[in-house]
Amino acid sequence: MAFSVLISVYFQEKPEYLARALRSITQEQTLFPGEIVLVKDGPLTDELEKVISDYTRRYPSLFRIVALPVNQGLGAALNTGIAHCKHDLVVRMDSDDISLPRRFEKQVPFLAGSGFDVVGALAVEFIGEEKNIRLGQRLPQYHEDICKRAKFRNPMTHPATAIRKQSVLKAGSYLPFLWFEDYHLWVRMISKGFRFHNLQIPLVKMRINHSTLIRRGGSRYIKQELLFQRFLLQTGFIDKKEWLLNITLRTLLRKVPSRARRWAYDSFLRDNLDGLLAMEEDSFSTLSADREGGSYHVPSNPE
Repeated sequence: MAFSVLISVYFQEKPEYLARALRSITQEQTLFPGEIVLVKDGPLTDELEKVISDYTRRYPSLFRIVALPVNQGLGAALNTGIAHCKHDLVVRMDSDDISLPRRFEKQVPFLAGSGFDVVGALAVEFIGEEKNIRLGQRLPQYHEDICKRAKFRNPMTHPATAIRKQSVLKAGSYLPFLWFEDYHLWVRMISKGFRFHNLQIPLVKMRINHSTLIRRGGSRYIKQELLFQRFLLQTGFIDKKEWLLNITLRTLLRKVPSRARRWAYDSFLRDNLDGLLAMEEDSFSTLSADREGGSYHVPSNPE
C-alpha cells in the first residue's frame, strides 16, 4: 500500500536533527514509504542543504523536494506540501523527531483498512540524547472521546498522525495559524464529520528542550491562544462557559514562569509511558530476530 510522508524544514533546524529524523523514516522502517515530500520552508543553511542532498542522492526516487522562496510558516508549508503528495495516505513527520521502526507498519495499514480519516499514536518526549526519555501524553482512543477532548485540549499529537489527503483538503487543508495549525485543522475536520482514532502505543520520539516551554508562554502565545479560543467560540465548537474556562486556565498557564509551567505540564498534562515504550521496543526486537530467521510477518492488528 503506497503512502507519502510529509515533512517541513526551515533554516533554524539543526542539521544533525534533520539527518536523524530522515534516517528514522528511511533506513529504520519496516514498511517503506512510496515517497517523502520534503518542504523547504524558505532558504536553508548550507549544512541543512547538505543533509537533504545526501539523502536525495541515496534515495533518488523517494524524495520529492518542494522549495518555497521565502519562509511562510508551518501551516502554509504543509498546505503546499500536502498538495504535492501523490498518495491519499499521508504520514506527518517533524524535522527533529524520530519515528520508531514499526511506526509505518502499524499506522498506515490501520488507516487504510479503517473508516478513519486521521489516525494518531502516542509519543514520548526526550531531551538531548534519545535515551533521555521524559514523559508522554495519553490520548483518548475513540472518536467520541477525541471530540470531547478537542473542546479543551489538542486531542492528537500532530507529528505522530497519519491522515487521508482528500479528507484534509475537503476540510480546507492546513491554514496559517501560528502554533495552532494542527489543532485548527482537527477542529474543522471534526466539525465536518471526519473520523479520528488514536492508537494506544508510542510510535514517535519527540525532541524537546527548555525553549519548547518558553515558546508556550508569554504575551505573544497568549494572544494566539485567545485568537484560537475565539475561533472555537465563533464556530460553535465550544459554548461560552467552556470558552471562559479555557481562557482562564490557559492564560494562567502561559503567564507563570517557564519552570513553573514545566512543573504543571509534568504533573498534570503528561504521563509516564515508559512501560508502553518498552513493550513496543521489545516487540520490535523480537520481530527483528524472527525476520532474520525468515518468519517475520506484519501483524494484522496494529494494537
